[in-house]
Amino acid sequence: MQGLRGKFAIAAASRGGYLHRSTMHSELLTAIDEGKITKQQANTLERLPTGAFALHKSWGCARVANADFLLGQLELEFLGGRKQAMQMAFAAAALTPIPETHVEARRMADPGTVRKGALEQPVEFVHGVISDFNGRLTLEALGDYLSGVLPDNSFPTGGKDAFKRWWTNVRNKLKADGRFLLPSKKAEFVAVRERPASPHLDIIDAFEKSRQPKEQAAAAEALLRGLDKFEGAPGELDQVLSLLDKAAADHQRRSPAHSIHLLCVRDEVLERRKVPLPDGALTLTDFLSHPPAHLASLLAPLPAPRIRHALEAGVALGGAAGDSLLLNVLQEGDSKVVTEATRLLIEKGHLEPLRNHLSRSIGERNTNPELLAWLLGKRPDNMVDLITVETLDAAISIVERENIKDSKRAAKLHKVLADDKALIGEALKLSDGEAARDFVRKIMRTPVFEEMDKRALLARAIKARPELQELLEASEERANAEAPAAKVLTVSWASLERRKRDYDELVNTRIPANSRDIQVAREQGDLRENAGFKFAKEQQGVLMRQKAELEQQLANCRGTNFENPDIARVGLGATAHLRDKSTGADEELHILGAWDGDSAKNIVSYLAAAATALIGHTAGETVRMPSEQGEREVEITSITAFKNLEIL
Repeated sequence: MQGLRGKFAIAAASRGGYLHRSTMHSELLTAIDEGKITKQQANTLERLPTGAFALHKSWGCARVANADFLLGQLELEFLGGRKQAMQMAFAAAALTPIPETHVEARRMADPGTVRKGALEQPVEFVHGVISDFNGRLTLEALGDYLSGVLPDNSFPTGGKDAFKRWWTNVRNKLKADGRFLLPSKKAEFVAVRERPASPHLDIIDAFEKSRQPKEQAAAAEALLRGLDKFEGAPGELDQVLSLLDKAAADHQRRSPAHSIHLLCVRDEVLERRKVPLPDGALTLTDFLSHPPAHLASLLAPLPAPRIRHALEAGVALGGAAGDSLLLNVLQEGDSKVVTEATRLLIEKGHLEPLRNHLSRSIGERNTNPELLAWLLGKRPDNMVDLITVETLDAAISIVERENIKDSKRAAKLHKVLADDKALIGEALKLSDGEAARDFVRKIMRTPVFEEMDKRALLARAIKARPELQELLEASEERANAEAPAAKVLTVSWASLERRKRDYDELVNTRIPANSRDIQVAREQGDLRENAGFKFAKEQQGVLMRQKAELEQQLANCRGTNFENPDIARVGLGATAHLRDKSTGADEELHILGAWDGDSAKNIVSYLAAAATALIGHTAGETVRMPSEQGEREVEITSITAFKNLEIL
């Protein structure tokens, strides 16, 4: 306890102010002038006249029996009767003055009264002790101090462990009181709050103290979870709702997503408590009257009911403004946002704006993949006329575009196209023969489906329109006649050398390094809990797969320098000179080996979608080919042989 008193002595000293020189004892002024003590030491000594109390850093509480500043020393009487004389400089450094009301001073002056107070009103006594020691007592230190105040013989029943039993009982009373926060960690201090614990007041405290959006959001969710705790406390609920409104208004521009979240929570609270919105409060409809940019992405993190609530507030704008907000959200939203926005449009009878938006965006090949996945997956009864091969063609083009951008946005649309067994049949039944053949050609040349998926799609198409079998058979015959062996790739010598270097680096550098990593991790012991060993083994699996793939590629390829290509038609080793039909811009595309591809140099692999769209066509023909913006029409103005091997 003596060590603890030292820390509390320092804390107590911080509360004392410095005395002005004109009010200081004359002997102390003389000692300062002679350099015997400092001004700070003199200030401490001035507060230690005869009869004053102080805490010594090591020896505990003392009373000043005599202060003789002329002789430069203090005579101290410690708890237990021991006396000690101290020089002024040493006393000023070792002592911290305390008031007569401090528990240690009262304990020294009248220990019986202190013990009686501790026994009769233990909770209030503990409150005072914590306060006197500036709230810097751990639970263990508090128990140690109280055991000194109340030894076992202080209790009426007495006996061994009397204090221990009393202290266990008092701790339970402290927990039940509500003002005391007993820490779970040994190094933390016992805290005392100004009021007893109250769940709904704790929520208010959390709001008042929160400044950052994350803290405010957590407080808002705590309000929802603890809403029943505000029963019988309407004033406090109004207070926290006012804080929530203010936070939402403050973040309208800086963090609109946070404002939307808070307003949704506020409205949910009002709905559950059946109370009206206060006059002048910010509403979601007001907020959305000038919608923030990329509203769909701001709504995406919210749960579906709150997304719907926010969108309903947008619909409340009325007329074209409400429809425009929903359609803008549809063009950017994820699956949750699209589901709620389309459901709301249909429920409100706003079908025509949705149909117009879908028709226009499908024709322009820029429909949101999530919206197109909804249309093709749900196929609402009042939109069956939109389920056409033109829509499916647009869907494949959009998936191709997203794949070029290495985006995951079209994953759901890809799954609908590949997995829905009835979709293609329904679309083909409503199409004419030429449109059906164009769609089958689209499936055959698109790179976005695995071979097994592509065959399944073609089988569904032929089942719906048996006459398409002839087109498929003709395509296979031409492929067998014109293409090299199915598993053999034609590659440039330059790309083949690069692929060989990759293989050599893998075999001679990366795999041996991984083997060393495994050995080092193995030597660290206990492989079940060895994260380094698990990671190295996982890497070994990845490297072995890469090795097998490279070996298969190198075994099934043939190199070429593209000598003497046939330029009567677009083919391998040819440069196709193109003119964009919409812009009139001229460009060229070099169609080279399977491993060649450099958009900056206008080089594409003969396996790429852009190349497969051109291969087999002659100069003067107009061809539809994919691009990042969707499909476009180009005219083949001429075909020449590729000669510039230096750019490979």
